[in-house]
Amino acid sequence: MKRPWNRTEQGFIQHIPVFIVASVAAGGLVAALVVPFVGAAGMAAKAASSHFQDLPTELKLPLLPTSSRILDKNGKQIATFFSENRLSVTLDKIAPVMRQAVVAIEDERFYEHNGVDLRSVSRAFFTNLSTGAVEEGASTLTMQYVRNILIEQAGDDDEKLGAAKEETSARKIQEIRYATELERQLSKDQILEGYLNTVYFGAGTYGVEAAARHYFSVRASKLTLGQAALLAGILPAPAVYDPTDRDNLPLAKARRDLVLDRMADLGMISREEAEKTMKSRIRLKVSKVKNGCYSTSYPLFCDYVMRILKKDKAFGKTPEARLALLERGGLTIRTTLDPKAQKAAQKSINNYVYTVDEVAAAIAMVEPGSGAVRAIAQSRPFGYDGKKGQNAVNYAVDYAYGNSRGFQTGSTMKAFTTAAAFAEGFRGDHAIMSPFHLPASRLDIERDCAGNRVFPKEDGVVNFAEFENGMYTLRTGLEMSVNTYFTQLTDQVGLCNVVKMAKRAGIHRADGNKLDEVYSFTLGVNEISPLTMANAYATFAARGIHCDTFAIMSVTDRFGEKLAVPKSECERVITPGVADATTSLLTNVMTNGTGAGVQLSGRPSAGKTGTAQELSALWFVGYTPQLASAVWAGNPDTNDYPMRNRTVGGTFYRSACSGCLPGPIWRDAMNGALSGVKVRNFVAPDRKYLYGSKIEIPDLKGMRLDEAIDALRAVGLEGVEGDQQVPSGERKGRVAITDPPAGTEVGSGSTVTIYLSNGQGGDFEIDLPPPPELGTGGGGGDNGNDRGRKPRQFF
Repeated sequence: MKRPWNRTEQGFIQHIPVFIVASVAAGGLVAALVVPFVGAAGMAAKAASSHFQDLPTELKLPLLPTSSRILDKNGKQIATFFSENRLSVTLDKIAPVMRQAVVAIEDERFYEHNGVDLRSVSRAFFTNLSTGAVEEGASTLTMQYVRNILIEQAGDDDEKLGAAKEETSARKIQEIRYATELERQLSKDQILEGYLNTVYFGAGTYGVEAAARHYFSVRASKLTLGQAALLAGILPAPAVYDPTDRDNLPLAKARRDLVLDRMADLGMISREEAEKTMKSRIRLKVSKVKNGCYSTSYPLFCDYVMRILKKDKAFGKTPEARLALLERGGLTIRTTLDPKAQKAAQKSINNYVYTVDEVAAAIAMVEPGSGAVRAIAQSRPFGYDGKKGQNAVNYAVDYAYGNSRGFQTGSTMKAFTTAAAFAEGFRGDHAIMSPFHLPASRLDIERDCAGNRVFPKEDGVVNFAEFENGMYTLRTGLEMSVNTYFTQLTDQVGLCNVVKMAKRAGIHRADGNKLDEVYSFTLGVNEISPLTMANAYATFAARGIHCDTFAIMSVTDRFGEKLAVPKSECERVITPGVADATTSLLTNVMTNGTGAGVQLSGRPSAGKTGTAQELSALWFVGYTPQLASAVWAGNPDTNDYPMRNRTVGGTFYRSACSGCLPGPIWRDAMNGALSGVKVRNFVAPDRKYLYGSKIEIPDLKGMRLDEAIDALRAVGLEGVEGDQQVPSGERKGRVAITDPPAGTEVGSGSTVTIYLSNGQGGDFEIDLPPPPELGTGGGGGDNGNDRGRKPRQFF
C-alpha cells in the first residue's frame, strides 16, 4: 500500500505544472528529467503544458493611477490628490544606478531571457525540493510587472484583486503566458520602465519617482548609488525593510549591502565602489506627501475647487467618477488663488479672531472685471480631525460648495438701494426727513416683483443710534447708514427695482432659495455668503460689469490635453454712470462715514458696513478698482448671539461694531493683498447723478452755529454766519433765523446764511424773492427725463 503524500510533498506536486510550463516557455528540457520521478504528477504537468498555448495572451496595459495636482495662479503646487502616491516618469528620468540595482537584485539575466528565466526556475525548483519548503521564487521582472498590471486592472474589485494575488498554479501559469507575450510586444527598456513605475516601495509610495522623493527628497534621476541600492533592496518586503523604522534599519542596511555586492559581482560597479558605499551610513531626508485638501496650507480654497470639480459633469457622469478622475487621472488644475492675497487674508483674520473663539470670521476676495476668486479664509480651522474649534464648514461660500447657509448682511445691502435710486433718476443730494423711529403708519404698502403686497413691520423702523434723527440726503444717509432714510427711499424707488438691482449685481441666497422680497430688504435680512457679497460689490468696481465667480483657470490631463472648465460669463448689468455714482457715495462712506476708520493705505477705496439684527452678524464689504472683498463676523452656530460684552481675539467689545471688527480685518487683508500693486483711481462720477435735486432747508432755530452748519451739510447745503446778530426770543448765540428761511426749497450746494440771536427778544424779518417751484423728489436719471413723481410729504 502506497503511503499518502505529506503536506510538503503535496505543496510541491501543485508546483510541478508551473515548473514544466516555465521550462516549455523558456525552451528548456529540464522538465524531461523530472517528470519520470513524480509519477502521476507528470501527467498533470503534461496536461498543463499542452494547454499553455491556449491561454489568453492579450494583456492590456492600464493607465497607472497618477496623482493630480492643484496649482495657484502662479503655477506653484498647493495640493495633491491620489489613491496611490505615484509619479510616472520615463526611463531616461531614472538614474542608471537605480535601473542597474533593481536588475542586479531582482533579475540579473533580465536582458537575456524571454520573460521566463529557466535557470532561475530550475534553481528555485530543486532548492525548494531539497529543503522541503518553498524558500525561493523564480519570478522575473517581466513576470512581476505582469502581476502588478493584473493588480492595477483589478482596481477596487475585491474578487479580481484576490485572483491576481492568489498563490495557485493556474495563476502562475497564466502569469508566465502573459510575460512571454509581453516580451514580444515591448522592448526590455519599456518593460523595465513600466515595472519601476508600478512597483510598491513602501510608505504608500508607488513607483521609483515617488519613492525617491519620499525617502530622500530628490528626483529619481538624481539618486546616488547608495540610495538606489537601498530602494532596490526593500522591494521584496517594504514593511520589513522600512529604513524609516529604527528597528528595521539594520535589516535595511543589510539588504542595501547585498544589492551593492551583487552589482559588484555583475561588474555594474567596482568592488571598491561597493565597499566604500557599504561603509556609509544610511541618510534619509523624508518628505511626506500631503494628500487632499485638509493637509495643505490652503484647505478652504482647495476644498472649494474640489467641490466645483465634483459637481461638473465634464469630469465624469457621477460624483464618484469625478473623484476617481481627480485621484487617479493625473490632472493638473491651475486655479485663480493668489498666494499673497490668501496669506494676507488669513493673517488678518488670525490677528483679530482666535480659532477657539465663539465668534468666527470669514473673508472672500474677488477680482473685479473677471470674477476670479483670489482668496478664501476663515478663523476656524477647516477639516475633519475633530480638533477643538475645527469643522468642515466653509463659511465664505454658498451651501452647495461649503455647507454654510450664509448670514444676514445688514446695511451692506444699502449699496444696491443706492444704485437703484440712481437708476430711477434720484440724485445724491436727494433729501428725506429721517427720524430715529419711523412708525409703520408712515410707510407705504409696497409690492414685490410678483405683484404681491408687502407690508412693513408693525413696530416700524428704527435707526442704530438716537442721534440719527433729522434731514439726510442719499449721500449722508449712506455715510451714516440711516435705516429710516433707506426704508423711505425704497418706498420711493420701489421694492422690486431694488431687488432687481441686487440680483443684477449678483446677489443670491447662500442656501439656493429665492431672495425674500420683504419690506426690510434694504436692511439686509437675506442670508448671503461673503463670496457673493464680494462679487456683487466687484460689479460696482468694474463699472457695472458683472462676472460669474470662477476658481479654475485650466485643467490638463496626464497627456497635456486641455479639458473643459467652468466658464465665467461677464455682462454689463449696470450703466457706468450709475456704477460710478454708487462708488462715489461708497467712497464717501470711507472718508466721512462708518468706514472712516478702515481706509486703505495710500489708495482710494469704497465700502460699506453692515450689522444684522441684535448684532448677530457684522460685515464689511469694500473694494478698489483691482480687488473686492467681504468680511463677515459672528457666531455661526446660532442666530441668537448678540455681540455685546464679548471677547474676540483677546479684545473685549462692550458692543462690537462693523467698523471695529470686520472693518480692520478687511483693511489689513486688502493692504496686504494689494501691496506692490499699482494704485488706480476710480472714475469720477457724472455730477448729474450727485446734484440737482431741490432741498428743503431744515429748521435750525435754537441750534449752536456749528450744529446748524453740520445740519446743512448733511442735506447738501453750505452754511455761513450772518454779518450781525438779530433780535430773537432764542438764547443769545443760538440760531434765530436763516436766509432763505426754513422750509424753502433750494438747489443742492446752495449757501444758507445763518443769523444768530442777540438774546434781546423781538422779531427779525428778511425780504425774500419768490419761492422756487417744488422739486419732484428725483433728478433726471439715466435718460434725463422728469419721471413726474408726486412730491412727498417729509416729516
